[in-house]
Amino acid sequence: MTVAAQARDLEAVRDGLQRWLAARHPEWHDVRVGPLGKPTSGYSSETMLVDVLHTAGGADVPELLVARLPPAGGGIFPDYDL
Repeated sequence: MTVAAQARDLEAVRDGLQRWLAARHPEWHDVRVGPLGKPTSGYSSETMLVDVLHTAGGADVPELLVARLPPAGGGIFPDYDL
């Protein structure tokens, strides 16, 4: 059985990730998430590279993060906890 790949609204993902990071890291201020890069996409999950800039201790701090999401349109597993 194959699952058709569907496009994901990357701008909505970026906005949601920015809100999630700000809530998850209250010590980070002025969290800014750059454009998402998709080096790979598969049936079990989507991997995205994320450049994040935030302020901590009065200095800008760059971060390179990896985000894993369930594939758009469903995947091979019934439930995802990513």
